[in-house]
Amino acid sequence: MRLTYRGVVYEYSPISYKPVIGETGGSYRGQHWRRNQATHIKMNRTTAQLKYRGLAYYIGKPQEVEQLIKQKRRFFVINKREKIEDKLAETHLSNICRNLEYRLQVAKEKGDTRLVHLLEDEAKQIAC
Repeated sequence: MRLTYRGVVYEYSPISYKPVIGETGGSYRGQHWRRNQATHIKMNRTTAQLKYRGLAYYIGKPQEVEQLIKQKRRFFVINKREKIEDKLAETHLSNICRNLEYRLQVAKEKGDTRLVHLLEDEAKQIAC
């Protein structure tokens, strides 16, 4: 069946199913009854993080939701740790370069050409 909603055309095929008489039942005012069950309908049981009006919430089985939350925390902590380590390495390199420049300046003031050449080679290796 072809339908249109707000200008979007899509195909709709209704699900046809045969209800199966279940085991649940009873008697009410002398009439026996049984509950019908649809056997072919499968529920999507995925776990996901959703957001509604800026608030995050989770759907799915509680154990799977807990595992998803732990994975997201671990990912956040790892990314945060990597950022801190990158910043730390950058700070460390800038301190080494600053120290090297100071040592080079002192060597030039003393007139020690051998030490100046060694310090310049070191600066090229560190890429200051």
